[in-house]
Amino acid sequence: YIKGHTPWRNHISASNVLSLSHEILVLYYIKGLTLGTDHTNATNVMTFTQNSNLIKHKMTHTGEKPYQCNQCDKFFLHKGSLIIHQRTHRHQVTHTGEKLYLCNQCDKAFSMKGNLIVHQVTHTGEKPYQCNQCDKVFSKKGNLIKHQRTHTGEKPYQCNQCDKFFLHKGSLIIHQRTHT
Repeated sequence: YIKGHTPWRNHISASNVLSLSHEILVLYYIKGLTLGTDHTNATNVMTFTQNSNLIKHKMTHTGEKPYQCNQCDKFFLHKGSLIIHQRTHRHQVTHTGEKLYLCNQCDKAFSMKGNLIVHQVTHTGEKPYQCNQCDKVFSKKGNLIKHQRTHTGEKPYQCNQCDKFFLHKGSLIIHQRTHT
């Protein structure tokens, strides 16, 4: 019992949890009381609002890891952990230069699946990116972004030796040769 609050109960409804202070919730936890649920773990006195969370937590005690990496023999308890791990494989490919993704219409190979997908548009002639200020269309989003600078007047490339700005990186490189 805390001054100004009702006596201890062995159950708090989910709607009342939000109105309780952190200190009171900690005291409920210490006393082993539940927060609107019967989903408890007898091993270490924890409560869960959903049975699926209890089942997932019990796997930490059994060592069960249901998510397997398709590129190596590692297993993970949580899907999010697997996704983070798989990024390491994609990152390593940038260092090895390995190109696993082959274009089925030409001899080009790519280390990233996304790059293959972008490349394949060159074979179809598809141009899904249209400028909203004129009728020009582009096969790559990056080319549309560069084109839109002609409408906005943006010049993102600055010479590091003078105050000139350029619309295209190539123009900057050519200009920088005048300083040597």
